[in-house]
Amino acid sequence: MLSPTALLQSLGDLFQAPHMTQKDNAPLEKLIQLRHLEQLVVPIFGVEIVPLDIPPRLERFRLQPNDILIGIRAQPLRASLVPPELKGALPGQNLGILRPNKNIDPLYLCVILRSNLGQQLTQALFSQSTVKLINLKDLGSIQIPIPSLQTQQKISTIALDHQQETKLKQLELEQRSKVIEQAMLQLAKGEH
Repeated sequence: MLSPTALLQSLGDLFQAPHMTQKDNAPLEKLIQLRHLEQLVVPIFGVEIVPLDIPPRLERFRLQPNDILIGIRAQPLRASLVPPELKGALPGQNLGILRPNKNIDPLYLCVILRSNLGQQLTQALFSQSTVKLINLKDLGSIQIPIPSLQTQQKISTIALDHQQETKLKQLELEQRSKVIEQAMLQLAKGEH
C-alpha cells in the first residue's frame, strides 16, 4: 500500500534566512552556510564564527534543534538537520529553514529531500538561469510521502548507518591511497 503524501509546507514552518551583515565590533555568532550541508546532520565542527549584528526582529531566525536547513542555491538539493549543539546558530542567506511539526521525523524529511525522489521532485523547480535558485513557495508545494512514524524512524536509522559506513569506507580508501602512493614513490626512488 502506498504511503499518503503531504505538501512540504504543511509539515512545518518554511522560511528563508535573511541577509545578515558582518560588523567588526558585533558579537560573535555561529553561522551555517550552504557548504555545511554535505551530510544528513550539520557537523558541529567547522561552522564559521563571525561578528554579526543581529537586530531583534531577526532573533526568530536563530536555529533550533531539528530544524532542517535546505540549500536554495545549489543543485542537487541539499538538506541537513540542525543538531542540539548548534541551537542558536544562524543560517546563511542561501538557506531555507523548515521548522518541522512534532508529528514527523525531521531526519526522515532530510533523507527524502536528499534522495533520488527528492531530487526528481525538486529538479524542475530550480530556475533556468545561470545561478540555480529554488523558490521556497515552489519547494513548499512538493508532495512528500508520509509513512508511519515508525517507518520514518527506520528509514532515518538506515540512512544514518549508511552514511557512517560510507565515511568509514572513504577513510579506509584515503589511507590505502596514501600507503600506495608512498610505496610507488619509494619504488620510483629505487628504494625497495
